[in-house]
Amino acid sequence: MQLPVCGQQEKALFVSHRGGGRLSLRSVSKIVQKAAQASGVTKRIRPHSFRHAMATHLLRNHADLRHIQAILGHAQITSTELYTHLSLEDLKEAVRRSHPHGRKER
Repeated sequence: MQLPVCGQQEKALFVSHRGGGRLSLRSVSKIVQKAAQASGVTKRIRPHSFRHAMATHLLRNHADLRHIQAILGHAQITSTELYTHLSLEDLKEAVRRSHPHGRKER
């Protein structure tokens, strides 16, 4: 299944309350930054941050990397790998779950 590539001919995901037109990337960025500040988040958040977070959450919850690739619409798996950020704890859990010595009861 090939997912559509987003472009101007696609229906808008974010629309203005004034006239229903497509919101610009800058407008969406301002909305995201304002919401992040209001919620106490000090790290700079961009709309693209949600894409990275979604990919990482999917991977942490054992989604197949190829499925994540399809969801993100990447042609190359290497692009998808850049989106997925794993912590040391994620890696330790993978060893505990998958390696024969990691599964031993202690």
